[in-house]
Amino acid sequence: MNLSTLIVCEESLGKLPHLEAIVANCADLNYVGSAQRLNAKERITQLHPKVVWIELAPDPEGGLSLLSELKQLFPETHYLVGNEVLDGALVKSAMSKGAVDFLDDKSVVNQLPDVIARVAAKEIAHKQAMDKLEAQREQMRQMREKKMSEDMTRANASVSHMRETSNKMESQGAMNVVLLIVMVAIAIGGAVYYMMMPK
Repeated sequence: MNLSTLIVCEESLGKLPHLEAIVANCADLNYVGSAQRLNAKERITQLHPKVVWIELAPDPEGGLSLLSELKQLFPETHYLVGNEVLDGALVKSAMSKGAVDFLDDKSVVNQLPDVIARVAAKEIAHKQAMDKLEAQREQMRQMREKKMSEDMTRANASVSHMRETSNKMESQGAMNVVLLIVMVAIAIGGAVYYMMMPK
């Protein structure tokens, strides 16, 4: 899987080229650009990366605050947090704020493949879930269209039946009028005949 990756790193660290090289050497990552903390939100909006790597130095608390804000704004993105050393308190805080993992400079190269494998598995599961949801939506749409078609067919049949019944009633009414006229004519003719008979 090719996961687009954005690195958030302050220029003052002079660490960006090293991080770019690490990302470039990971087969499942595709480096799409970098950002500083001030323009991280703008860059994520522009590039839509699947993975955002946030370096905590030189201000770990500021980096964690950014992580928390980005996780709320872009919840589908996977966040990695990097730091020079492994710090238990920072690790706990980063994980609670939505980081996938905490990477320290000493073990990052060995640790990264396993971390990215977990990210890729999440992406695959997410895609499968979205595909399933889309299939269910399509099935519901087809069912609605079928029901609408059936309802329309029944409605048309009902209208046709009503028209047929109305036509029959009109035809029967016309026949009744004709019969009534004939009967009246016969009655009148009989009366006239009776009156003309010799007394």
